[in-house]
Amino acid sequence: QAARAREVRLTRALEDVERYKELLKNAKSGSSEEAARLRQTAAAQANHVKALERQRAELLAAFKKQMRLIDVLRRQKVGLALRVIYP
Repeated sequence: QAARAREVRLTRALEDVERYKELLKNAKSGSSEEAARLRQTAAAQANHVKALERQRAELLAAFKKQMRLIDVLRRQKVGLALRVIYP
């Protein structure tokens, strides 16, 4: 559930980055101050997206590790059950 929420936030952030890129392109003909501000905002958004992507990758890695641990525990449980039945 948390991974889904992060993925939604990541998607929104990516859409924001694309929107800011478009605004930046349009603002180049405008004032240099406005263009600089938009550039700074786009850079901040890009950094935010990178952080979210990194966080998503870490979450996926942790989830996979957790699934492997669950599998190991399940195998251990089956092994113990077999030892009790067939000593």
